[in-house]
Amino acid sequence: MNSNFIYSPFFRVRQEEIKVFTRFAFAENMIPGIEIIKGLMRQPPKRKKVPVLISAPAAVKPFESVYLPIISAIRSNRVFVDIPVHMEQKKTTKKDVLAFLRGVADKREVRTEYLLKLAPLAKKIIPVISTYWKRRSEPGSIKKQEADLRGTFKSLAYRTFLDTFEQDILQILEIAQPQDFLILDLKDSIATLTDPDLNSIIETLGNFKTCPVIILRNVISKNITNLSLSHGLVVGEIDNSLLRNYKQLNAHGFGDYAGIKKDDVTSQGGNKNTKPSPGFIIYDPTSNSYFGFRGSEKRDWADYEDVIVPDVISSPIAANMGRSSRDYLGAGNAGWTLLKKIHDKTEKGKSAGKFKRISMEHYMHCVRTMIYAGDFN
Repeated sequence: MNSNFIYSPFFRVRQEEIKVFTRFAFAENMIPGIEIIKGLMRQPPKRKKVPVLISAPAAVKPFESVYLPIISAIRSNRVFVDIPVHMEQKKTTKKDVLAFLRGVADKREVRTEYLLKLAPLAKKIIPVISTYWKRRSEPGSIKKQEADLRGTFKSLAYRTFLDTFEQDILQILEIAQPQDFLILDLKDSIATLTDPDLNSIIETLGNFKTCPVIILRNVISKNITNLSLSHGLVVGEIDNSLLRNYKQLNAHGFGDYAGIKKDDVTSQGGNKNTKPSPGFIIYDPTSNSYFGFRGSEKRDWADYEDVIVPDVISSPIAANMGRSSRDYLGAGNAGWTLLKKIHDKTEKGKSAGKFKRISMEHYMHCVRTMIYAGDFN
């Protein structure tokens, strides 16, 4: 069993996320995970190396032709690949995403077929398996998927949840191997030792010695909005304690959505006259907390450049990170570098997507810096 594992940032495969996880240099102790939520892509312009996500069916490439180049471009020896069975399907979920989930993720045999399309990268890919009991009331679905995938992929990951753990672990105990991974996804639940829902699970994990255990959590709640942020102040609703207490929960590593809110991939509604709500959440590793910044009452796209960026650059948290002996804000931090370029007017900043990317790149750089410093030893 590999006990050196520490951190797994998960990404839903969308445009800004692709830019991040194909450029970031993951440490040996980091295993990124991607959640494939759609199958249609547009062929990229010649100057670009990875395909571009689309909603329209024009110029579509086959599934494997899209995702093999993307996964190959990820700068990590191993990558968790999930076609999420568990993803909530709402009326507001984007139509192309909903069609893919219903046509592929909901059908065990089809989902397995799609994962096997990625076999050329079998040494790199760790397929993620989840139960189909809640989706199709199918017994033994974890064991069936393991049997279908084990001959192609050396390592597998079993993703289980608070409400399915007791049933799932019975199958996992029969089939797990030392090179596999067990992922306990808490979704939005806070990971504390006093949580009654976790007590028996923590005890079971303490006795589970077959393969490394990862506890995954969506740290930033969907209820947190840009308009709810208090400018320049800590976002008290965000609890990032998992980074500090995952070992107490009998896990070998922790996972999250790389410093951003887990994207439900829903249609936003509204119209072209709807006012934007500029906002930005940034991680402070010196206090293991997040701070929020929001635009003016005018709610203009220019607020990103004129209000948020200068206030972040001159903020006490920036000063704290700058004074640290750790290189939190150095050249290796692509997010902070981009933020400074916007501040210096050498890069445009009127883009919510761009600030989403800044948050991810900054957060992962900070976690990687802490890993190199030995904080998790």
